[in-house]
Amino acid sequence: MRFILTFLALIPTIVWGQDCQFNRINIEVIGLDSDIGWSIAQDNGWAIISGALGSVSDVCIEDGCFPFTMYDGDGDDGWNETTIAISYFLTNEVIFSGTLNDGFFESINIQIGETELCPVYGCTDPLACNYDADATVQSGSYGDGVLNFEWTSETAFFAWIENSYTVNGVTYFGEEAGDVSLAAGTYTVTGYDSWGDGWNGGELTITDVGSGVSVVLIVDVAEASVDIEVTGVFVGSCTYQEVGYTCDGICMNDSNGDGICDSLCSEDLSGDGIIGAQDLLLLLSEFGCTSSCENDLNQDGSVAIDDILQLLSGFGNACENTTIENCVDVISHEGYDYTTVEIGDQCWFAENCRFIPFVNEPTQGDLFTPHVYVLGYEGQDVTEAQAHLSYATYGCLYNFAAIEQLSLCPTDWHIPTDDDWGILEHFMGMDMLEVNDTGWRGTTEGQQLKDSALWNGQDVYQMAFLPGSFRGTNGTFSDQEGSFTYHWTSTSESSVVGLHRALNTYSSKVFRNNNLQKSTGVSARCVKD
Repeated sequence: MRFILTFLALIPTIVWGQDCQFNRINIEVIGLDSDIGWSIAQDNGWAIISGALGSVSDVCIEDGCFPFTMYDGDGDDGWNETTIAISYFLTNEVIFSGTLNDGFFESINIQIGETELCPVYGCTDPLACNYDADATVQSGSYGDGVLNFEWTSETAFFAWIENSYTVNGVTYFGEEAGDVSLAAGTYTVTGYDSWGDGWNGGELTITDVGSGVSVVLIVDVAEASVDIEVTGVFVGSCTYQEVGYTCDGICMNDSNGDGICDSLCSEDLSGDGIIGAQDLLLLLSEFGCTSSCENDLNQDGSVAIDDILQLLSGFGNACENTTIENCVDVISHEGYDYTTVEIGDQCWFAENCRFIPFVNEPTQGDLFTPHVYVLGYEGQDVTEAQAHLSYATYGCLYNFAAIEQLSLCPTDWHIPTDDDWGILEHFMGMDMLEVNDTGWRGTTEGQQLKDSALWNGQDVYQMAFLPGSFRGTNGTFSDQEGSFTYHWTSTSESSVVGLHRALNTYSSKVFRNNNLQKSTGVSARCVKD
């Protein structure tokens, strides 16, 4: 009887209806599959509530993150034409809606209430290719651990086979081993002395690299043992681009288009962008070569002292691409000559796009059809619009559909992506940790971009960004001419909004956000492929 009472005490008390002090929940199962089941449980596995077909109305559950599991009782084909919906009783707001597509079961976390949030697993490093801005916990898995073996007090008999130690069935003699990779778990390390008189002062320190915990093995007679816990090393799920490549695996520097990255300087033998020790080691590994030498820097047929001197003359320098092929001063497109500017490894338009195959009134606009505007002009005549002062000063304003569907850029050019903007911002000095943030970021990057003659900037790179305002979703031009400018990126956030940059009179920084309505008319520029 005592066991039964203890068991019942562990099951949470279910409160129904208006007496609930927490969250009133509805659970509705719709379908015909009679062999299904489901449960909402606590972290310890005890079910708070469970059921099958049918509905459960107005159950009380406190705030928390709860394991929710769906079961299939008659095989591994999931729920047949059956779905479940969990929602709040008072507001009908859906907490979860779905089905078990296949398999015997599926378990996920559901958040009920607002005081205790469910963790969102993903890559939390903004520098990674697969960075997830919504992730709150770094995802990954634990791989093998590592034991490090180090003689911290040496014995005089290393040259002999007198001293040895065994771990996981493998025996090492004298100074062998170093680091040993092992699956997580507890291991016994046994030391041996073949003469039976101990290690004569030798001490072997064994360290679990994952936790930093160490033990010391000392053999006083024939053998002795110690135990140590091996901690698996956490391997995060973040992925990073290779040196010289984009996250999509595209070579950043491939002048001949052969798919192989070109080194930016011949001395950078390792291709890591820096002339350093790794390059010197590669050169020395081939020193004396007189035929088919891969590392012949001066192309004289051999690897000799002259090659070493050439490498050392640039030792420690970064290999930067000093020119961009075909980044000419002026490029013509659709009857207009655009000035261009080279910044770092990029070639940009130094002025806003002016492509105007037609022009719209500010009252006209939508999400999916291209629209082109000229600030302050409210007609539909292209010739009149081109004669307007703001066209000559600011170019055109485009909705997102226009930058996607119209030929705003010449061949081999494109509307900059969010990443293109990030490269520009980082080149100007923005910390990489800030590049993917939203809001005002950086320090003086905005000031460096803004025009110095018609705005309050420094125009460090002759980009001459101007305060050309925008066309709002309310069908009017904003009154922020002279103090504000928006610029599209080609990166879409959803079918309704896109990513953009903005500058204004009152900040020296650059604004980034992902919530600009695609029907908004804003400026655009082009960057070379």
